[in-house]
Order: sequence, then structure tokens, then C-alpha cells
Amino acid sequence: MYDMKDRLMNTEPLFSKRQVFTVALLSGPLPAGYLLSRNLKRSGYPKASHWARALGYFLAFLLFFLLSFIREGTGPGSGGLNRLLGLTGYQVMLPALVVFHGVLAGWVLLLARSLSQKAPFILPAQPNEKYTIMDVVPWLLVGVGLIAYFLAAGTFRFVFLVIYLLPHIYLAGHIRKAISPGFYRKLSLGVFVFVLLLFPVSMLIEEDSGGLLMHLLRMAGYYYLPVLLYLLLLYLLFDIIKVVGRISGLLPDNFFNLRRVRQYALVVVLLITTGIMAVGIYHFNHTRLHRYHVDIPARASGMDGVTIAMAADLHLSEITRRHFVDQFVETMNAANPDVILLVGDLVESGRSTPALLAFEKQLSGMEAPLGVYAVEGNHEHYGGNGGFDFIEDSGMKLLRDTAVVVERGFVLVGRKDRHVDNRASLRSLLKGVPDTLPRIVMDHQPYHLGDVARQDVDLQFSGHTHHGQLWPVNYITEAIYELSRGHKKIRNTHFFVTSGAQGWGPPVKTSSRSEIMLVEVSFTASNDSQ
Repeated sequence: MYDMKDRLMNTEPLFSKRQVFTVALLSGPLPAGYLLSRNLKRSGYPKASHWARALGYFLAFLLFFLLSFIREGTGPGSGGLNRLLGLTGYQVMLPALVVFHGVLAGWVLLLARSLSQKAPFILPAQPNEKYTIMDVVPWLLVGVGLIAYFLAAGTFRFVFLVIYLLPHIYLAGHIRKAISPGFYRKLSLGVFVFVLLLFPVSMLIEEDSGGLLMHLLRMAGYYYLPVLLYLLLLYLLFDIIKVVGRISGLLPDNFFNLRRVRQYALVVVLLITTGIMAVGIYHFNHTRLHRYHVDIPARASGMDGVTIAMAADLHLSEITRRHFVDQFVETMNAANPDVILLVGDLVESGRSTPALLAFEKQLSGMEAPLGVYAVEGNHEHYGGNGGFDFIEDSGMKLLRDTAVVVERGFVLVGRKDRHVDNRASLRSLLKGVPDTLPRIVMDHQPYHLGDVARQDVDLQFSGHTHHGQLWPVNYITEAIYELSRGHKKIRNTHFFVTSGAQGWGPPVKTSSRSEIMLVEVSFTASNDSQ
């Protein structure tokens, strides 16, 4: 801690009260809080620095909560404020924003006047020579950018952006401490900001936007998400080790603050993340055939059994490689199934793009003596009816709350996705089918398995979970779903849930592997299964 003389002679660069006032007026509380926090820290007031930053976060939260309330209360179809004021959301939000920023800037001036007598070095009238207008511009842009994004994108997308940015603030602190001040620190933080923007920018690019550069930007944005996840987890582990080491006394208090230790930690974190990504990319792009065998009652079926090849969650889009679809079809046909079942989320949209038209032709090459059947998933609905057209144009038989008798050997029931309002109950679908044949159900989302088991169903096939796709998200899917992946028997019903032939978003799998399930079903006189 500095004494008063040291503080007065402080040569560290500081932001002037004019700079802090301008940032508060134009960009709001979050950037202004950071500038004030930086001044306090460099003036020898670390606790006050933390409080200033926390106050910036709190006031920013209060501001955007107020603006969200105004937006929802004055939007189309809303009540209260809309009827009372007769104004649109923007007509109320913009004056509220100006008033809030004006009050905040006025408070900064009062604070500067108060400090001018007690500690004039915290908010000096003029900045030290190292801080120029160019040092303030990035903070101005951050605040203005957040406000503009909120006004343009709305509350939901803004909340998503904030959640996305929070781990980056944490990681930026670690990276900054690992690299010496100067050119390389500025370069590394510049690269960090560029990488940070990859995913938000990639989300603004239409899937069918042509050009190699657009494709590379989309792919980079998708790949970055798991990189962010594992950087965050590894640095959280680093901080846990630091706390344990400090409490236990096994390491000196300042050990983890040494720049060399921070540099080694950064290298180790990057190497481990690279290794995880390499394994995850391999698991995503190499679809494996997983075999199962079960026995179910034959009832009056004329068949001895049926071999079923089942897959789900291909999530075909503009970033899907055509080579993958070729391999998928070849693997399906090489398994020699009697029937092929595709259980939803086959396509991201149904727009007629060159890539999706090519996928239709490729998938039409799947062959099975008893046919190729499909049901919808939730993603088929994101492209309107185009997702259903894609399935049918690929030569599959789409079952939407439909039950069919296949070669007088078994009943196949295909259900609409559970989020569809007019989805029929399983009980009503089974009423019109003979109870003298084995019953097989296709339902994209594996919910309420116990209810299905009470409906005299022999097998159900589902997907949707991806088994989390990225570790440790699989622990969440295991908590949500009774069966997140694999096979489980409940009463006399066998349930199969696939982790997906590929997946959504980042082409990486670290909690599962891309798979096709090949299930050999024997029709027997008993209810026993293997």
C-alpha cells in the first residue's frame, strides 16, 4: 500500500476526469466504471478499485433492465405503458438512456469535485502523458457497441451476447498477466479480441452466403466455441490450484503471480485445449457402427426378427462435407439392414441450396428391403415445411403421427416432435393398429419413457440429446433425460437413444462419438431380452 506521498508522486498513467466524464456520458456505466477502477488501482486503492468495477457492473445491469422493461412494456401488443404513453419502445428508451447517462456523468463530476480536495491524483484535471484520446476510444466503442447491439437485436440476443462475453473478461485477465507489457501484450489482446468476435460475426453470415472467406469465417466461429469452453475450464482449474496452494501453504503466496509461472500455465492450457480439440474433431467426423441385440415377443408376426439401422441428428447444412454424407450412406448400406430409421434433426433448414440438393441425391442412395423411414425433429421446423420436403425428396417415408404395418411383420409408429402443439398422444396412435404385431416407435426426443413403457410398446428409437456433445455438458443431459445415450429396458420396452450421426454447431464431440445404431431384433415367444 502506498503512503500519501507515494500517491501524490505516482507516475503511472491515469484517465483524466474529462475522459471519465465523456465515457460515462456517451458509453454508460460499465466502461466508466473500468476507467475509474483503473485509476484507483494505480493510485494504491485496490479495494476501492474492486468496488468501482462492481458499481459499473451493477449500474449497467440496472440500465439494461430498465431498457428491457421499457421495450417489453411499449412493444407491439403490450399493455400498460403503450396504452398510457402511446409511444413506441424507441421513443421511450432513447430519452431514458440519455437521462441515465446524463445523471451518471453528473455524478462523475460531483465525484471529481469531492476528490479534488482529498485525493486529486485519482481523477486529475489532465491525464498523465501516456494516456491519450486513443487510449479512451476502445472503452467508448465497447459501451456504444453494447448499447447499439441492445437497441438493434433486442433483449434475448443481448443477454446471450453478455453471457458469451463474461468468460472472455475472465480469460483476458489471465492472458494479460501472462504477457509482459508492451507490443506483445497489445498484439496478444488484439488477437484475443479478433477470436472473440468470430462466433458473433459467424452468426450474422447467412448459411448460403457464397465464397471461401465466408465459409472459413463460419467454420472458425463454430470451432471456437469448444475452444472457449476448455480454456475457461482449464483456467478455473488453475485458479482452484492457486487457492488450494495458498491456503495449504505448500507454495509461496506470490508463486502464481510470477509472470514466468503464468506464461507456463498459458502454454499448458493451450496445448491441452489443442489435444482435446483434435480428439473431438476426430470423434465428430468418424461415424461408427454400434451393434445391439434384443429379444421381443413375436406375438402373431410372421417374421423371425428384423435388423434395424437407426441414426439421427445429422444436422445437414452448408458446412457439412459431402464426403461425410457419402460415407454415411455407404455405412448404412454395408450393414445390410432390413429397415432404416432416421429419427429427426436430419437437416438444419429446407432452403433449396446447391448443397442440400446434393444431399438429397446422396441420401436417396440408402437401400433397405423394408424401406427407409424418418420422423421430424425440432430442427426440421426451423426451415418451415422445407425440412419435411427435404426428407421426402430424399426418398424417405416421412411419418408424422402416423402408424404403418410393415410387411405384416411389425407396426411402426412415427411421432411429431414433442414441441408441436397438435401432436397426437401415443395412446391414440396405437388405438388404430393391431395388437397382434410387435410395436416399434420413432420419437425424436426421449421424454417420459415410463409413460411409453405403459403403452405396450416393444421398442422406441430416439435421438436429440447428442449426449451433451461437449464434455461436461453430458452430465446435464444425463440429469435431464432418463436415457441420454445407449440402450435401456423399462418394464417390457427397450429404449435406444443415439448420440447422433454428427451434431449441431461446432463440429467437435468430446462426450460421445458419432454413431449409427445397428439393432438386431429377434421375435421370440418370451419377454426376456439380452
